[in-house]
This record gives sequence, structure tokens and C-alpha cells, in this order.
Amino acid sequence: MSLTSQVVASCLIIPALIAGIFAWATGWFARRVRSKNSDGSDPARPNDAKASNGLETAGGIIAEIGWCMAMMAAMGMRQWVGSETGLVETIVGVESWQRTIWPMMLFGIVLSIGAATQPDRGASRYALAGLTAALAAFMTLPSGENWSDQLPLHRSWSGLMVASCLANAWALESLVRQRGDRWCLLVLLAGFATPAMLTALNYAAPAEWVLASIAATVGATGVIAWQASRGAPSAAWMVVFPGCVVIASMTMTARFYTYEDYPRWVYSIALFLPAMIRFIDLPIQSRSWRLRVPVAALVAIGLMLACANELILSEPTENW
Repeated sequence: MSLTSQVVASCLIIPALIAGIFAWATGWFARRVRSKNSDGSDPARPNDAKASNGLETAGGIIAEIGWCMAMMAAMGMRQWVGSETGLVETIVGVESWQRTIWPMMLFGIVLSIGAATQPDRGASRYALAGLTAALAAFMTLPSGENWSDQLPLHRSWSGLMVASCLANAWALESLVRQRGDRWCLLVLLAGFATPAMLTALNYAAPAEWVLASIAATVGATGVIAWQASRGAPSAAWMVVFPGCVVIASMTMTARFYTYEDYPRWVYSIALFLPAMIRFIDLPIQSRSWRLRVPVAALVAIGLMLACANELILSEPTENW
């Protein structure tokens, strides 16, 4: 298999297929629960609280774990296959950014459970999620003698990563609560854009992983849209939670693996774009999606173009 074919398979096809299959399984599970509900109530409706909570909890965890497995498969094919390191070292990750996958999965599980069983107790479950985000920051930050000159940046960037994970997760969950469950994954996809540009300019391996996250999210989005057209309930939107960790960790990785001094506003957009979109959506959240989606799209496109202009278009052509 050629290098190009391997990249396409590991970063695009396989992540999309795995995430799509698990998103389909989430919808299948939802239909099974609905069909077995003997009293005739609809588990997808908010007033059927017990059934709905159980459905969303199980379905969200299925989708979240499937999305993380898609990301693990992408990393395995490009970073672990053929590695001469031992099993333990391979699982832990030779480079710090590879270790992100483990706290990322834990962060997603914590919020996937809480989103259904404790929707009105956001402070307590986001506090627990904050601990897992701090663990993700600790594991993502590069350390060792080779990074001693970067140690002064660790404190501020650890805080930024935790803030990014929590702010974007809250923003996307809030969007779902306000009738945005069918397009919240599009906001997540927009959030991947600037980290993808930053990593692509500096380090190919994390850039490929961001590309895999985009493919996995596209796969889940396609299945959710298809299920929605058939009237099937789905909790697959909860893949946004681990996606928020990818946004934060890959932005941090791009910062530490470059000698370029990019403007702070670029990193701000990279870290908090989903939260920014949600902030713009707040005044119009009671309006139809026909207004909200175009407004969100215009904001996202404008911010992404600003970053692209700064990172790519303003560079001399001989640097491309």
C-alpha cells in the first residue's frame, strides 16, 4: 500500500466507517428501546424521564466510545503499526500528544453519562469533567529535558486547555438543549478547522489525527442525518465531548511544536470557536433553525477565513 493510500485509509475511510457504525448502533438501540416500551409512552420525549435518561445514557456512551475507537484506529494505523517499542510504551504513547486519547475517552464518558442522568446538575458533573480535562492537559504537555525551555508556558497553557474543553463542551451541549442537536456536529467540525491548519503547518502526525477526527465526525453526522430523516431518535450527538478534547489538545500541540509566533487571537479562535458560535447564537436561540444555522455558518466561515489568511495566505509563496 502506498503512503497516500495508507493516509487516506487510516485518516479518512476507517475513522468515518467506525464512527458511522457506532452512530447507527446508537439509533438502532434507541428504536429497540422505543419498540419495547410496553406502556406506549415515547422514550424520546422529555416527559418520559426515566426511559429517556436510560436511552440517552446508553446511546451517548455507545456513540462516544465508537468515536474514540475510530480515533484510536487512526492513530494505531499511522503511529503504532510497525513500532519497535514495547506494548506498554506503545499504549502510553511515545509522544505526549498521543497520550491524549485516554483522558479524552474518560472526559467523553463522564459528560455522556451526566448529560442524560443529571441535566440540571451541570456544576457537579462539569467539575468532574474539569478534573479529566486537567489530566488531559497534564498528559498532552510535552516534558523532559528537551522541553525545559518551554516549561514556563505549561501553567498558562494547561489552564487554557481545561477552559477550552469545558467551554466548548458546555456550549455544544447547551446548543443541543436549545434544539440544535441536528447541527451541533457541524459546529464541532468548524472547531477542528483552525487546529488542523496549525498542526498542518508544523507537524504532520497530529495534523493527520485532526483529519481523522474530522472524518469520524462526518461519518457520525451522515448517519445522524439519515436517522433523523426516518424519525429515529439518537444520542450520537454526544461525540462532541471527546471532540472538544481533540480541539484543545491539538491546538496545544501545535503551539509547542513550532518556532513561529502566531497572534494570540488565532489561538483563541482555535481553542474556543464552538463557544464563540454558541455565544452569537444565544440572542436568537428561540428562533427557527433557518435563521440560526446561516448565522452560525457565517460566523464560523468568517473566523476560519481570518485564521487561514493569517496562517496561510499571508505567508510568502516560497514558504508554502
